[in-house]
Amino acid sequence: MTCESCSLPLVADADHGASDPTNRYCRYCTDASGVLRPYDHVLADFTALLVRTHGLNETAARETSAGIMAAQPAWSGR
Repeated sequence: MTCESCSLPLVADADHGASDPTNRYCRYCTDASGVLRPYDHVLADFTALLVRTHGLNETAARETSAGIMAAQPAWSGR
């Protein structure tokens, strides 16, 4: 199973929002209660992660993040 917002693998309960194994979203895409955060917040955090971990510049990281997110059920209408 993967996060339906960012595609992060949901392996352990702690990977899910609010550590709820039935939550379809990961702990990074949700708030403390497990509710999906707004698109712009998730996109900004995902972009920053790619800059930090993959060395992409801001523009490339944002385009990559947006592309991955657009393929996920939570954001398919964007």
